Amino acid sequence: MAINLKYKRTCAVCGLEFMANQEQTKSCSSECRKKRTERFPSYDKLIPTGTAGAITELKIASDLMERRYSVFRAVSPSCFCDLIAIKNKTILNIECRTGYETMATNGVAFLKDTHGEIDCFAVYTHHNKKISYFKEDGKTIKRL
Repeated sequence: MAINLKYKRTCAVCGLEFMANQEQTKSCSSECRKKRTERFPSYDKLIPTGTAGAITELKIASDLMERRYSVFRAVSPSCFCDLIAIKNKTILNIECRTGYETMATNGVAFLKDTHGEIDCFAVYTHHNKKISYFKEDGKTIKRL
């Protein structure tokens, strides 16, 4: 018996809510998918997704080190978080994501699921080389 799961998604281009067959789907239609790839070309088609994820983690780790954090990276891909950053007595469990700037809201779209307890998401958008930090509920962290 096949199970046909549907995922409620918000289109990264037009902002329309839609049901997708795959969890990672970002666009509601072929027209929006074409607009997204024209405006925001990503490197995930040029290199393997695991490599793109590793690049994202290393760029975020570098940003945190520039902010004077001591940074530790998970060895296993199934750990509850990607990075642990420590500064003074503050310890942050960070989940890293490669994100996409949305045309609809001028925000950042990224997958918000986790493997466990995290303190924040760190999202790298390749097209503008920007790193943003978000609370677990998706709200932007102004100051890290």
